[in-house]
Amino acid sequence: MRVIRELRNGLDHRLETVKVTNFEIQTDGNILSPSIELNHKEVKLPRISLKEFLINTIPNLLKIIETTFAYLAGRNANSNIMAYEVREIPEEKRRYKYVKYCFWSPLGQDGYYSQ
Repeated sequence: MRVIRELRNGLDHRLETVKVTNFEIQTDGNILSPSIELNHKEVKLPRISLKEFLINTIPNLLKIIETTFAYLAGRNANSNIMAYEVREIPEEKRRYKYVKYCFWSPLGQDGYYSQ
């Protein structure tokens, strides 16, 4: 996440810490694909193909966003009437394939997952 933040900051403010290279012809005739490099004082990313970087980054971003939304829902839930919290649903109890988090309350033996 830190690498992404510093890349965004460097690109937005046109800092010297980020270097984006377009297609590049080598002396031996090979063509290098577009690449990105980060040389921040605290965070480094060696030159990497932009395609490879995005293949690694996109699934991680989806997990970060999903976890952040679950965290925000738990922090902002109003549980004055009955105690509940946001929890990850165990795979064997999931009613919907892609729903990973829900509100949980301590009702019954294993608790109640409000899906």
